[in-house]
Amino acid sequence: MSLNRRCTRFPPPAEFQGILLFLLLVVGCTPYVQQPPVSPPVAGPVGRPDLTTHQVQPGETLWRISKRYGVSTEVLARANRLSDPARIRVGQILTVPHPARGGRRPESALKPVSEVKAFSRESRFAWPVQGKVIGLFGMRRSGVANKGIDIAAERGAVVGAAKSGQVTFVHAAMPGLGRTIIVTHADGFATVYGHLDEVLVTQGQVVNQRQSIGRVGLSGRTEVPMLHFEIRQDDKPQNPLRYLPG
Repeated sequence: MSLNRRCTRFPPPAEFQGILLFLLLVVGCTPYVQQPPVSPPVAGPVGRPDLTTHQVQPGETLWRISKRYGVSTEVLARANRLSDPARIRVGQILTVPHPARGGRRPESALKPVSEVKAFSRESRFAWPVQGKVIGLFGMRRSGVANKGIDIAAERGAVVGAAKSGQVTFVHAAMPGLGRTIIVTHADGFATVYGHLDEVLVTQGQVVNQRQSIGRVGLSGRTEVPMLHFEIRQDDKPQNPLRYLPG
């Protein structure tokens, strides 16, 4: 047998490797491939020492809760995504970020609205400003509900408190309403004053009926000077014309 004939009996190296790989696959063997190490899951923070919660109690307002924990109403409203800070409900759980060191303020430092005797003297609401009602309570043609009435008045006209109460909210840029004041009353009512050019009171201030609290303006979404006025009972919007003198 010649040398050339003997050499042709052995497959070339590349062909031999292909046959060997085929046999390994047939018998169920797979080449070992080292896998990269897997990092163990990292646990997140167990608690948030910078946060606490508060359950709303009957008669509480966002302003009173903010004073209790030493934070502003704006911070509370943002933390709880409250588009309308005047509408919180009993039993609602609020997140209180960064409470003031030392915990809650003593109850004696707060003067609840119900304890102000002057608040119970008026049985009716007074008109907050003299003008023409150009927007009625209820559904607008645009499909958006008007939660109060809109009163057109001269820009800069003085706005008076419709009833004695406590200023529980002041906002310089309330969505849609611009500069806004909310006054809380002792009998479950609250009044809202929007589109103001100027605010003449401070948050927490006690005001008497017809006391000047602001001036009619153009803040927020309005094209004419007006006052947006709401009356709410237990956080539910009411038709102001049912409560204002005819």
